[in-house]
Amino acid sequence: MNFKEATERLRGQYDAFAVAFAPQLRDVIFAPKNRKMTCPVHGVAQKFNVHPKFAVNGKWYSYIDQDVPHGVFNLLMWATGATTQEVLEFAKQYLDGSNPVSQAEIIQRETQAKAKQEQEWAENAKRNNAIWKASRNAEIELAKYLRVQRGITNAALPQNVGFNSAVFYRDFETNTTGKSPALLVKVDQPSGKAVALHRIFLDANCKKSSLGKKMLPPSGNVMGAAARLYPVVNGVLGIAEGVETAVAVTTFFGIPTWSAISAPMLSAFVFPENIHTLVIWVDKDRSGDGELYAKKLEQRALDAGLKVIYMLPPGDIPDGSKGIDWLDVCYPVN
Repeated sequence: MNFKEATERLRGQYDAFAVAFAPQLRDVIFAPKNRKMTCPVHGVAQKFNVHPKFAVNGKWYSYIDQDVPHGVFNLLMWATGATTQEVLEFAKQYLDGSNPVSQAEIIQRETQAKAKQEQEWAENAKRNNAIWKASRNAEIELAKYLRVQRGITNAALPQNVGFNSAVFYRDFETNTTGKSPALLVKVDQPSGKAVALHRIFLDANCKKSSLGKKMLPPSGNVMGAAARLYPVVNGVLGIAEGVETAVAVTTFFGIPTWSAISAPMLSAFVFPENIHTLVIWVDKDRSGDGELYAKKLEQRALDAGLKVIYMLPPGDIPDGSKGIDWLDVCYPVN
C-alpha cells in the first residue's frame, strides 16, 4: 500500500484515524468546527483550526506554521514528529483491522531502541579503549607494511596509528574466530572524540593478510568521522577513502590527507573549521560509487564556502580491475 492508496481508503475516517495515531489531538479534532483553537504544537491560543469536514477532506490550518500543507498525514507528522513511513505503516495496520501501534508506543519503542544503542556504544567504547591502550606505536610495522605491500619507501608516517599483535577477528567466510596482528587506525568524530578503530590485519611478513580490513563496532555515529592522520597545514587538507591512499598522496604530493575509511563516510565527512581548501582524492570505480560519493562531498564543501580541488585519477581502469585510486597512480604495482 502506498501513500495515495492509504489516503483514499481512509477518506471519511480521517478524524478517527488521526486520534488513533495521536490521542493527544482528540480535543482539537473533535472540537466544534470553524473555531480557532490552541495550537497542539506551539501551545498558542487561537492559532489552529480544523475544517468542518475534516473526516472527509483532511483539511486543517496552523496560523503559525502556515506553509505546512493540508492532509491528515501532514497533520500527524507536523504534530508528532513522526515520519511518513511511520504514519503509512500505522495506516496499513489500521485499515487491515489489526491493532496498529500508536504514536505513544512508537516513541516508547524508539526510546528503548536509543537506550539499547547507547548501551552498546558504551560497551564498544570500553572494549576499543582497552585494545588501543594495549597497543603500541606502529612506526616499525607501519613503515614495513607500506614498503612491502605497496613499495612506499620513506613514507610520511601518520599519527593515530597503533599496532597490536593479537587483535580479535571473526572470519565469516570460514566461520572462525581468533587473534591476529593488526595495525589499528583511530577514527575520530568531528568533535575529536574517538569513535572507532579500523583494523588492517597483517600476516607474518607485514603484508595485508587474507582477513583484510575491518572496522571494530563503533562507540558512536561514524558518519562524518575520519582518521586524522596528519596535522592540517596552512588551511589545506586532503581527504581520501583509504588509509593507504591518504598516506600515499601525503608522501607523494606533500598535502596532509585524512582517510574517511569508506565511500559513504567520505560523502558525509565533516571538514574541520580551520581549513579553507579541501582536496578530494577520488577513487575511480567501475561501479561509479567512488565518484558519486566524492561529488556529494564536493558540493557540500562548495556550499560551505571552501575551495575544492577535485582529483580524479588519470587514465582508464585497467582490465580485470574493479577500479583505480591515487595509491595506484603514485605507487603502481609492478
